[in-house]
Parts: sequence; C-alpha cells; structure tokens
Amino acid sequence: MRRREVLAFLGGAATLPWPILAHAQQRKVPVVGILSPAPSEATPLFDAFRAKLEELGWIEDQSIKLHFHLARGRPDAIPALAAELVKTSPDVIVSDGALSTRTLKALTTTVPIVGILGPDPVAIGLVASLARPSGNITGVTILATDLHPKRIELLKEVVPTLSRLAVLWDRGIDPRGLILDAMSDYAKQGGLRLDVLEDEGQAGSLAAVLAPDRLKNADAVLVSSGPTHFNNREVIVKRIMESAKPAIFPQREYVTAGGLMSYGPDVADVFRRLAELVDRILKGSKAGDIPVEQTVRVPFVLNLRTAKAIGLVPAPMVLLRADEVIE
Repeated sequence: MRRREVLAFLGGAATLPWPILAHAQQRKVPVVGILSPAPSEATPLFDAFRAKLEELGWIEDQSIKLHFHLARGRPDAIPALAAELVKTSPDVIVSDGALSTRTLKALTTTVPIVGILGPDPVAIGLVASLARPSGNITGVTILATDLHPKRIELLKEVVPTLSRLAVLWDRGIDPRGLILDAMSDYAKQGGLRLDVLEDEGQAGSLAAVLAPDRLKNADAVLVSSGPTHFNNREVIVKRIMESAKPAIFPQREYVTAGGLMSYGPDVADVFRRLAELVDRILKGSKAGDIPVEQTVRVPFVLNLRTAKAIGLVPAPMVLLRADEVIE
C-alpha cells in the first residue's frame, strides 16, 4: 500500500463509529471490592454472589475482577481493610454488614457501595430514605427489629415455661441499640427476663461468653444476627449444645450446623440480590438512585435431631408452622 493510501486509511479510521473503535480496543475490566469479616473467599455466600454475577453475564477474572478484603473473624481489622480498599478506587464496593458499611461511609462519598445495611439504615444515617437513598450507598436491609419478637414467640411455643432468656448480642450491628430496645420492650410486656451476653466477636471470646455457668439460669438462648456470629456459628452452636439449652438462631445455616431452630432471612439470597445491584451500577445506574431492598422471605427451620438430643418434644403446631424440618 502506498504512503498516501496508508494516510487515507488512518484518517478514515478516525470517523468510524465509537462502538467499532471500542470493540477494537482492550475493554477495561471492572473491579468489585468486597469488604467482609468472613474467614475465607470460599464460602456459600460468596459462591451465591459469584453464581448470580455469572448468571447476569459477568465472568470472574474475565469480564469482572473481585478483590476480597477479609477481616477473617477479627472485626477490629475492618477499619484498616476499608481504608486500604478505598485507596484502590474499585468500580463498586460490596459491604458485608452494617459495621463494614458504616466504616466505608466515613471514608468515601464517591465510590458506589452496595451493602447489607443493618436493621434501620435511615435511623443510623447510612441512607436518606429507603426509596431514594441519595449519596453513594444502597443495598439490602434486614428488619431485625421485627424479627426478634417473632423469634421469642417461637421459643415460647417450644418452651412454654420460658421466663428467662439469654441473648447473645453483637453491639457492632446495632450501635444505637434499636434492636435491643425493641426486644427488651417486647420481653418486658410478656414478663420475660433478658440476660444480655456481649462478646468481642472472636471464637475464643464467644466460647467464654457461652460457657455453661453463664447459661445455667437461662431457660433458652437467642442468638442475634450479624456477620461475626455467622462466621463463628459452629463455635456458638457447640457451646449452646454443651449446656443442652433450647436456642433460636438468625439463619438456617446455624440449624444445619446442629442448632435447634432458626427464623431469619436466606442470607445466600441476600448475596444474590447484592450481585443484582452491582450489575445495575456497572451498567450505569447510580447507587443513590437505587431503592434499598428489604428482605421478604423469612423461613422457620427446625432440627428434630437436635430437639431429641436435648430432650425436647416440639408441639405438633410448631412442626406444622416450620417451613423446613431436618430429621
């Protein structure tokens, strides 16, 4: 090809439509940062998140990059991890839990954040409203203020003589005490005494908090929700079983680990919904314009093997109300 023809060809390329030029160039692969107290990248929740992304057309390490920043069971590591993550300027951040989301909110107003926002994200200042969050945060809220009274009701059906309830609490998910106040008010109306047990969020401290001598006066145990408890669920279930106390947990995964029963949202489904929100942001939506979603499906799961092990016989009505019975 002669020099004049080469120049003409190059000049014509400048007038090609943008999609053709963009296709010819190397496309930027979006990066999603994930901040979580989880112990590992290989968990059922992250598997659910990845699977939903793939269903939506995002293939890890090909069309999308996932960068994990994990506290591995140490909530005190969250602030440093959050600062490190924000410095990398990812396209979107996925925040696992209200503590992580609150920490990130103080660090950036520009990077879109999709997170699990706790029981009342408006009250704690994460978003302006559920319908229109504004700012750079959206996600899913788990309305625990409504769930805990229901959990106490279920415990009363299983333990009709219930008068004293031990509550394993994680103040990190409820810094203003909204859930605890709602549960305390409900318990007081029913003449129920609460023994609130707080922990430092690590397996060692959980084992000490749930020692048999701490639970001996309780008729039953209620374990509050939160990623720290979830990540240490096997330790929690084991210690409660050592005291042979009836207990209700916030998610099904505790029951499959040997716990008696659970009433709470499907957390894997929550992570699938987070993936859908990430997809919307990567396709051009602004986080502040996407309404905060509320969990809807709340299954009641009962483990009959565990009931038998602690000498408990659930009433027929309880069995009928269960969405799933593990035998």
